[in-house]
Amino acid sequence: MGTKPKGKMPVIERAKQFMPFAAVRGLQLALRRKEQELVQVPPKIMAEEAAAELDAKLRQLYKGRPVLITYFFAGNYQKVSGKVLRLDNVHCQLLLQGKDERWQINFSDIIDLVLV
Repeated sequence: MGTKPKGKMPVIERAKQFMPFAAVRGLQLALRRKEQELVQVPPKIMAEEAAAELDAKLRQLYKGRPVLITYFFAGNYQKVSGKVLRLDNVHCQLLLQGKDERWQINFSDIIDLVLV
């Protein structure tokens, strides 16, 4: 009735049966990119009162001041915190130094600013 057991399979051969493999090369990367495209949101349009409040906060900034900023970048809202390195009123940009990174943020992309 039963079949006689064959010789024991070497451990390496047995392990190969359970190793993951990519059936289609680049599929995971393509899926991640597509997912990021789908998650993007349009930028919010600020009310006049909120824009005036944000403008007042921007006027209180100075070099070295710690802040928490929420801004629109690449289809999503980002939150960053750090110290103000430079305010460029000509190009309407803010240079912020975080722990390990620097960000150059356009004033028009800022949606919220918390003075720390």
